[in-house]
Amino acid sequence: VRNAVDHGIEASDIRIAAGKPAEGEVRIEGSLRGDRLRVAVADDGAGLDLGAIGKGIARSGRSLPADAHAVARAIFDEGFTTRTSATTVSGRGVGLGIVRAAAERMGGTVDVTSAPGRGTTIIVDVPISIATMRVVLVQVGNTLLGVPSAFVVRVMRADPRTLARVDGRAMLVTNGATMPVTTLAALLGPPFAESQPPAMLQVVVLESGGRRVAVVVDDLHDERELVLRPLEHAGRAATNASVGTSLLSSGEIALVLSVPALLAHEAGEGARPSRALEATQSVERAPARILVVDDSITSRTLEQSVLAAAGYDVVTAVDGAEGWRTVEGGGIELVVSDVEMPNLDGIGLCERIRANASTIALPIILVTSLDEPAQRARGLEAGADAYLTKSSFDQDTLLDTVRMLLGRTARSSS
Repeated sequence: VRNAVDHGIEASDIRIAAGKPAEGEVRIEGSLRGDRLRVAVADDGAGLDLGAIGKGIARSGRSLPADAHAVARAIFDEGFTTRTSATTVSGRGVGLGIVRAAAERMGGTVDVTSAPGRGTTIIVDVPISIATMRVVLVQVGNTLLGVPSAFVVRVMRADPRTLARVDGRAMLVTNGATMPVTTLAALLGPPFAESQPPAMLQVVVLESGGRRVAVVVDDLHDERELVLRPLEHAGRAATNASVGTSLLSSGEIALVLSVPALLAHEAGEGARPSRALEATQSVERAPARILVVDDSITSRTLEQSVLAAAGYDVVTAVDGAEGWRTVEGGGIELVVSDVEMPNLDGIGLCERIRANASTIALPIILVTSLDEPAQRARGLEAGADAYLTKSSFDQDTLLDTVRMLLGRTARSSS
């Protein structure tokens, strides 16, 4: 609430000039969803300033995330602030970081949504009671582990021969989405040891903080409600990624995991790679089909040549309207688009792609001649995954961005 008042609500004169009431509004809504409590704190202020957040990320020495939602979620990072000086109520970078830490300690999550000029909503989702928790029971070696169901997207089986490889890292491609894949043993570290991958992998797809990872386990059991006990009952199997233990009807003890902690470790520099999955070979795939949209024949031809030389199947369009018709025709795996174009500009094309259920997940790179923070923010808010400028155009940067978004190289290698 303090964050909404101090950061979200504009001064009265600014609100009146924007056609809003002089007084701001902060709404607090709570709802029960199964065994979880959802609390949303919403303001009708200016919305998040993604440009200022980006500068704050840069000051911390980190690289700017590729998508707008990841940029917005930086407000929950420990020590993060957009202020250059502290006041009595803000600027110290502790407020929302504490909220996130507290929620994750309870096995919960935090998230944010924002619309320019219309406000920001902070969402906290936590278990109703930390004494019980619904989990998917899995096994690594001889140890039973509970994965909180709230973080499980799906369970599936996957052929290890179909895993793609990016920079030596195993990736899983499923339903048009690409995500890192690792083993739960590799995430947990000693004393857990990886086993040789079987003919079909048992996979639990986990999601936390906007990051999705496919995690391979030795065996999948079932979903059940567990009563949590303190960690002292975990014995030598306890890890930093645990929230408690549970005594099963069989007399065995299951370790209940903290998915946010696991995925934060997986994304960190000290993450231990899965050597078992690194040994798998990627399957041969046809070159990805990329659409280049630009009204400038010079830029269009240059980008087409760079991508084609890297082995991609490239088609082109002269404006956003033609680009959208091409996307509607199907088969496009990534779009590289100029911003300023006649008929339908790149922002409009991006919004149209994101508004359509069949193309909502299509990766989009915006390339523009204007290196302006405001336009960059507009592009990211419209749903662009990456934003490049023509003034500093570098073919390696373009290709690296394309590979990152596709999750694989143009020509697969064994």
